[in-house]
Amino acid sequence: TGMHIHLDRKNISLLTLGRMIDFLNLKRNIQFIELIAERKLTSYCRQDETLSWGTALSINSDRHVTLNLQKKITAEFRIFQSPVSFLSFAKNLEFVLALRYYMTAGQLNLTPKESRVYENFILFIKQVNHSKTDSRNEFPHLFTFLKEKGVL
Repeated sequence: TGMHIHLDRKNISLLTLGRMIDFLNLKRNIQFIELIAERKLTSYCRQDETLSWGTALSINSDRHVTLNLQKKITAEFRIFQSPVSFLSFAKNLEFVLALRYYMTAGQLNLTPKESRVYENFILFIKQVNHSKTDSRNEFPHLFTFLKEKGVL
C-alpha cells in the first residue's frame, strides 16, 4: 500500500490541475518523482505520458495514475510509499502543497513549459526555504529531505 493525499478541488483551478498532471507525467521527471515518492512507480501508480493538461481534464482516465482525477471532489496523489517516519509523512504533505503553489498561475515567472521540469521546481524549493531557521521556511521537511538526498 501507499500514502494517498487528497486535495479539495474546489480551491484548485483547472489550469493548476492540468499543470500538476503535466509535471507528474513528464517522463523526464520520473526519477525525481520516484525519489520524492520513496518508491518506484508501479501498475498501481504509474506515469501516463498520454495525459497532458488538455486531455486529462476531459477524459475519465484510469485511477492508477500519479494524479487521479476520477473523483469530482478531490484530486488524489497516489505516488507515495507509506511513510515510516514523521519526516517522510511531513515531506509528502509539503510536496503536494509545494507543487500546488508552484503550479498556480501567476506565482512564478515561468512559462507552463518551463514549469514542467523538476529542476525549476527544485529552484523554487530553494528560493522559499532560504532561512537557516526551519520554522521560517515554507516547506522545511521537503527541503531537509531533498538536502539529505543530495538534490539541493
